[in-house]
Amino acid sequence: MSTKVFEFFGHDEIILQDQYSDSATVDAAGDVPLKTQCVLRADYSTNCDPDNEKYAQMTYYASLMVLIYPMGIPLLYFTLVFRHKHEIHPTLEDAAPKDFERPLGANWSGKKAVMKDPDTGPLAVEEALQIREADLDLVCIGFLFKDYEPQAWWYEVYECVRRLCQTGLNVFIYPGTHLQIATNIFFSFFFIKVHTYFEPCEYPQRACP
Repeated sequence: MSTKVFEFFGHDEIILQDQYSDSATVDAAGDVPLKTQCVLRADYSTNCDPDNEKYAQMTYYASLMVLIYPMGIPLLYFTLVFRHKHEIHPTLEDAAPKDFERPLGANWSGKKAVMKDPDTGPLAVEEALQIREADLDLVCIGFLFKDYEPQAWWYEVYECVRRLCQTGLNVFIYPGTHLQIATNIFFSFFFIKVHTYFEPCEYPQRACP
């Protein structure tokens, strides 16, 4: 949907007049003036000139859709997970949850479980996941974080931004050129580096979608 919305703002200039036509008017310098027209890149039958009243009206609608889809959905997701980030990534308490056997000598009280943290580690992450899954207030937004470790409560929002950069925003990145391909390759390597650095799905029994 976001890609379709952004395509509305992708324009091309096409030449309407054949410069070798006998009927063309030659200017004082001996050149044939070329008449161009702005058209929608996704549909060359759509005239994007400012005097096209129908296109001007649709521009307002497309701008509203940009606020709702590419910007509004990630912002909504962020608001939902940010409000519940302490429940998604809970602080471990003195006593372990029911049916969870905490290792002897584990001193996790008051700490946040992080996979790479030597003071907590995988077992603490498992305990945090059990606490999170038992919280009924998180059921309705579970699709935003259930595939990620507790400390990666924000990762689904990042995924929305990543998809947006690699799909919808291509409309504006030197369309149809080698530079567009090179830019997308750069984005791919950058996002791979981010993923391998944070490793949001490192927990062995869980896999990213």
